[in-house]
Amino acid sequence: MKDTTPHGFRRWRRTRPFWGGAFAVLGGAELIAIPLAPMPLVVHQGIAGVASWLIGALLIAAGALMWFQPAQRSFFGILAVLLSLASFLTSNFGGFLVGMLLGVLGGALGFAWSPARPRGQDGPDGPEPARPRASGHG
Repeated sequence: MKDTTPHGFRRWRRTRPFWGGAFAVLGGAELIAIPLAPMPLVVHQGIAGVASWLIGALLIAAGALMWFQPAQRSFFGILAVLLSLASFLTSNFGGFLVGMLLGVLGGALGFAWSPARPRGQDGPDGPEPARPRASGHG
């Protein structure tokens, strides 16, 4: 008999909002990387660089906490969205929109994720009613 239950990293990934956390971490890393870029396109320098570091670090923390504390995914998802929107004003237009959009997407995915019900478990209203089978008889 073939065992179809996921093991290792695959099981860990499926029991938490993995992609929401991944996009939030990527958005935070991008916000931190923009002030470090050696290009003259950086719109804000000085205090805005500190804001980029702070918002980026908090966004990375929110994404990591979505992974390691999936029960509080709603709070961390909303926090990631709010931090990403705040980055538009405080850190180079949200990392030239890329970091902001990654953070908003990650926060939304983290907020929307819900754990899958184990097989054989009934829903909150009891077992699902049996569906009538389609038959070829008139």
